[in-house]
Amino acid sequence: MEEITIYYVEKIWGMLRSSQIMIKFAAICNVEFAK
Repeated sequence: MEEITIYYVEKIWGMLRSSQIMIKFAAICNVEFAK
């Protein structure tokens, strides 16, 4: 039971991290195109 919980926490954490990277990347692109 605990292993499953840890697996989902890591999976959600990984999704949050990857989405934050995409948001930062999109923000950088917007700044570049705005020049």
